[in-house]
Amino acid sequence: MATGTGGGGAPPMQSLFLVIVGKNEPLYEAEFLKRGAVPSSDAVTRQNYFVLHSALDLVENVAWTTNQMFLKVVDKVNHQQVSCYLTAGNIKFMLLHGGKNEDSIKNFFQEVYELYVKVRCLLCFCFFWVVYYGSISCLYIHLCFLLYGRWL
Repeated sequence: MATGTGGGGAPPMQSLFLVIVGKNEPLYEAEFLKRGAVPSSDAVTRQNYFVLHSALDLVENVAWTTNQMFLKVVDKVNHQQVSCYLTAGNIKFMLLHGGKNEDSIKNFFQEVYELYVKVRCLLCFCFFWVVYYGSISCLYIHLCFLLYGRWL
């Protein structure tokens, strides 16, 4: 099923596609381009998101067979691979890539997970601050001093 170029090798991917999925809806989508790469056409981008979305069923099947958060490669389509990282809250980080370096993908997912947890905690903090104090300006002042040690 692999599609190759004239020399028999697969064309290198010029971008990575990351999707963070809740239950069945995407919470975040991003395309990361290699330095100097031209953005994908709309049709290619839609195809890549379709590949990621179609891998959701496979992620659900693999999730029942392991207790690991990093599910590794769950699907292969042509020269592209879909890797997945499943959080304890059943949030799925899915990456469409063409590489084979599993360690760097695992490290990438762990960094994304750490940032995801920090953002979620910050959102909870902001919500409870506004509910308790009733003012977003108090929150801004508090965060400026908390993060920077001074007023911005």
